[in-house]
Amino acid sequence: LIRGAREQQPDSISKTNIGLNLKFNKKSEEVAGFTRKDEKGWTYSKACIAVIAEYQKKFPELFDYLACNNNVNNDMFHELDVFEGEEDIDERVKELTTWLEQLPTHNAARQP
Repeated sequence: LIRGAREQQPDSISKTNIGLNLKFNKKSEEVAGFTRKDEKGWTYSKACIAVIAEYQKKFPELFDYLACNNNVNNDMFHELDVFEGEEDIDERVKELTTWLEQLPTHNAARQP
């Protein structure tokens, strides 16, 4: 998530990771209890599905934005676009990041 004014220079852009960090493709690392990789691809546990469902419920505007975004290859989105119409975008982003930091996936062990 790109934070701040849209007119920022590329080297001064503030970014916040709003992902769940459930899999790490480059290193083929999985997260114990949530994801597993085998020769057929990635498998997601019921605990993982529950976290995703809760994420969708708590932050529906984010998922609505992602579902409607035409640039599916992009993984960087501006907070003003994602939380358009929100009274206090900073507070909503803070709520999101705090929630993500409290998830069991945030500090879960990675394994090859």
